[in-house]
Amino acid sequence: MSGASKKCLSRRPRRKRHAYTRHKYSMKNMKKLLLPALLGFAGCISFQFAERFNAGSYRGEGTGHNGAIVVEVETDSASILDINIIEQHEDALVGGEAMRELKEQILEEDSTFVDAISGATITSEGFLHAVDEALSHGRR
Repeated sequence: MSGASKKCLSRRPRRKRHAYTRHKYSMKNMKKLLLPALLGFAGCISFQFAERFNAGSYRGEGTGHNGAIVVEVETDSASILDINIIEQHEDALVGGEAMRELKEQILEEDSTFVDAISGATITSEGFLHAVDEALSHGRR
């Protein structure tokens, strides 16, 4: 016998895998496991956010393309009611329009998790930071 064939014969046989272990973590099984957990977690989230703010008006400041952006955010216990721009030094055509669009999106979504406006990224980020800062003062 050659050296290579001796090596093959002396090798320990591999353990057979059981049929169930191969599919133990399949996507179908993962969905079965995760779906009830996610639905349960979703119930906790909606309950948790039922009262997420102290009702009132809060100020926040961010930095835009041309300077400070100061906003005042009005909230009730569960939602964002209004956003007023107190001070801003942005271009009326680009920055001003971007802030108006962001305000509409935030009020519609009741969240600051919205996309920045293309062409006015710095202004958008400054405005969103100002709103986030204001909301952080009113969080429960």
